[in-house]
Amino acid sequence: MALPHGRQTLSRQRRPSEPSTAASGTAAWPPFVRWRSTELCVIDVVVVPNARRTEAVGLHGEALRIKLAALPIDGAANETLIRWLAEVLDVPRARVALLHGTSSRRKQLSLDVAQERLRQWLISLKLDDSAQG
Repeated sequence: MALPHGRQTLSRQRRPSEPSTAASGTAAWPPFVRWRSTELCVIDVVVVPNARRTEAVGLHGEALRIKLAALPIDGAANETLIRWLAEVLDVPRARVALLHGTSSRRKQLSLDVAQERLRQWLISLKLDDSAQG
């Protein structure tokens, strides 16, 4: 796609360190999920703090949009996000870690979770492109 002044956007290419979906033995994953090994993945999220309840509400570009029932004060929203993900994925809290974005709405989290468990949760969200915002 051409941009003003002759610049062009570059499509994101898979880095050599990232396993392909074929290497991890799985079908295609949403763009916000990248597997590092068979049970370790990184997900990209965009959070909306101070919501009525904590829930995944759809997509925001190539990230999962999550509303958080916590204020972004003293790390409360980050802690709510980590505890909620651990709960919905039925994993210990220690298996969910915030990698980037401690003071940003855009965050990257590391999840130590079985692929099938993550797949089941994503299917239950019924994500589609019409939920983008």
